[in-house]
Amino acid sequence: MSLSGEHSLKQVSDLDVIVSADEHVSEAVEDFLPYIDEDRYNGIKRIIEQSGDPWREVFSVTTALPPFSNTAMASNYGGADGVMQEGEDKLETKLLRLDEFDIDYGILNPTLMVALPTVNNRQAAAALTQGYNAWLYEEFVAGSDRLYGAIVVPGQDPEMGAREIRKYADKDGIVAVQLGATGHKIPVSHDWWAPVYEAAEEAGLPVKYHSSFPAIGHGFPLQHRWHELFAQDKVLSHPFSQMWNVLKLVYEGIPVKYPDLTFVIQESGIGWIPYWKMRLDRYHLGLGSEMPMLDKLPSKYIDDQFYFTTQPVGHTDREMEHVAELAKMAGPQNLMYAADIPHTDFDTPEELFNPIRGSLPDDQIRGMMGETAMEVFDL
Repeated sequence: MSLSGEHSLKQVSDLDVIVSADEHVSEAVEDFLPYIDEDRYNGIKRIIEQSGDPWREVFSVTTALPPFSNTAMASNYGGADGVMQEGEDKLETKLLRLDEFDIDYGILNPTLMVALPTVNNRQAAAALTQGYNAWLYEEFVAGSDRLYGAIVVPGQDPEMGAREIRKYADKDGIVAVQLGATGHKIPVSHDWWAPVYEAAEEAGLPVKYHSSFPAIGHGFPLQHRWHELFAQDKVLSHPFSQMWNVLKLVYEGIPVKYPDLTFVIQESGIGWIPYWKMRLDRYHLGLGSEMPMLDKLPSKYIDDQFYFTTQPVGHTDREMEHVAELAKMAGPQNLMYAADIPHTDFDTPEELFNPIRGSLPDDQIRGMMGETAMEVFDL
């Protein structure tokens, strides 16, 4: 292995494995409604069935302006009529997407269901969770050896979420627990979430936090009420959500309480990570007496137990050297390539590979492009 910039890896095709740690299904409520258990959720299922606009009547999604109103992206987020893109909720389409970009494996995330925190009815949140998990497993995970699933859990009912984790933990192809990262009424560091973290740690499954602009609320840290542009929602929601979550998780000792738990932070890019690690360390050094449970710097807990997906990398044609430097500062060993297909701002493997291939050692490149994800998700 060379550390001088002369690397053996010249093209993406030279890599042994490419894993996208953030691949989306584009589920609509009608896709997984048939999977909701009628014996347990019959009443609430009938109410959901009667909804003319689940995006706003079951979920509570609003935006400052219509999202991506002039592009095909609108349908991926429900659009004006709540209809998803043709075929994007099908296994065959997902596999074609992987083949198109030479991606070997994909870790699946929801699209609509990352807005689960906006569902105000606890029973509805549980019913949607149960139906989605059953649908995802049957329609995608069970039918492929290249797509891996994560069990969604509802913040409205963490005990139910823990039961779902234990139900699916031993099923082939289930590799993580999925939380939304945005819009939770109770912070993800609160004891309220203990059943979820205990079940995930017991099962040996990492917990993923996926940002979501549809789940922006009306309180700190995202004051959606004063946004006038959809662009403002989009720019702020992803990194601000994750900065808040990492701050809360680390400063309140969740990695200490659950030392065998791994945390995966998704879809907020990497530029904020070095700044946030330095800032958390700075104020821990000055105010560490407030957090006596921490016996090392916050950045060390992050290095030991946190991983970050890379999408969106940014305008790599203009900022090649910046991407590589940010990766070095963030910690290459904690970064995992993510495509974010089928969203219009997705990253092909080259978007990450090209900026780093002349600046990082081969083993770090292989790790970021796939090997770290193979280890984190035990593929």
